[in-house]
Amino acid sequence: MNDVEKERGSWLLCAPISSLDLTKSVNYEYKINRVTFIDSKKLSRRRKRMGFPNVLSFYVDKFRQNLFCSENVVAIVRHGGTGKESKDVMLKLVKEELDLLSLSQLGYSPRYRNATPNIGKKLVSQCNIFMANLDTGSLITRSHREGKLFHLCLNEDWKNYQKNSFFPGLIKILDGSVKVESGWRKDLKKIAVLAGQSQSTREIHKAFLWNMIVIENLLTTQSKTKYIDQLPESAEAFIGWANEWVSDKYHEKIQELYRKRSCFVHDADFDSITVEDIQFTDSILFNILLNIVRHPSIFYSKNSLIEYSKKLQAERILGININSTNGSKVRPKTLMFAKHTYTGEGNDAI
Repeated sequence: MNDVEKERGSWLLCAPISSLDLTKSVNYEYKINRVTFIDSKKLSRRRKRMGFPNVLSFYVDKFRQNLFCSENVVAIVRHGGTGKESKDVMLKLVKEELDLLSLSQLGYSPRYRNATPNIGKKLVSQCNIFMANLDTGSLITRSHREGKLFHLCLNEDWKNYQKNSFFPGLIKILDGSVKVESGWRKDLKKIAVLAGQSQSTREIHKAFLWNMIVIENLLTTQSKTKYIDQLPESAEAFIGWANEWVSDKYHEKIQELYRKRSCFVHDADFDSITVEDIQFTDSILFNILLNIVRHPSIFYSKNSLIEYSKKLQAERILGININSTNGSKVRPKTLMFAKHTYTGEGNDAI
C-alpha cells in the first residue's frame, strides 16, 4: 500500500461499467442509493455535481490514460476514511447496486437476453472446440460463447415497464424513502442482491439455487412446520387467489422445487434442475416482490409477512375460502398477479 492510500479523507471513486447503457429516457443518469451511474459522454458537463474538483482533462493528463471513456457508463460514489478502506467499501457498493440493477430484468426480458452489468470490461469470450470420432475419422468444430452478450439498456421501454413492476418500489424501500423496519430493509437488500445475481448468470444450477434461497428467505421462518409444507402455504398467501394456482398446480410444483433444492444442497445433485424450474421460480419471485413492495404498510417486517400467512391459514381452518374474491378478510384486495410467457429452449433460454 502506498502512502496516498493511507491518507484519510473524503474519497471519490469513478469506475467504468460494462454491459450497461443509459439513454435520454433516464437523462443519461441513474442513481441507486449512494451510487450514481452516468453516461461517460455526459460526465464532463456534470462533473462538478458528481464531486470532481477539476476538469476531467486534468486527470487524463496526469495519469496519461483515458480514465473515463473506456466504457459507455461510469459509476460514481463517495466515502470517507483511508484510501484503501474507502476503495474496498466503494467497490463493494458499486457491485451491490449493479446486482440490484440486474434485478430490474426480472420479468422485463427473457433470461437469454439478460445482461451482466459489471465493473470493468465485458465478461464475454468465444470458445472454439474440436471433436474427432476415433472410430470413423469424422471431425467436428464448434464454437460457443461464454458470458452474456447483451447490454442492459435503461431506455423508454425499460422505464415504462418498471412503472408496473416491483423495482422502483423496492429501491424506495432500500434507500429509506418508504419506511419499513430497519432489519427488514437490510434483509431485503441482501435478498435483492442475490436475486440480481441470479438474473445475470448463465449457469442453470446457480440461478435455481439463488432463486430458491431468496424465496425461502422471503417466505419461511424456523418453526415446527417443515419447509416443504411452509413454502407453498406462504406463497399461497400472496398468489393463491390467482386462477393459475389451481390450474397449474402451483402447490405441488413448489414442493417439487424444494425437493430438487434439497437434493442439490445435500447430495450435490442438480441434474434434474431444468430451465422451466428457473422460469417458474422467476414468476413466483416476481409476484411475491410485486405484492410486498406495493403494500409496505402491511408487509413492513419479516414478522408481518409470517403473521399475514398465519392469519390466512387460520381463516382456512375456520372454513373460509381464502382464495375466493370475497372470502378472506385478511388478504388485501389490491394484490396482483402477473404471468409471464417464456421463449427459448435448453441453455439458450438462460
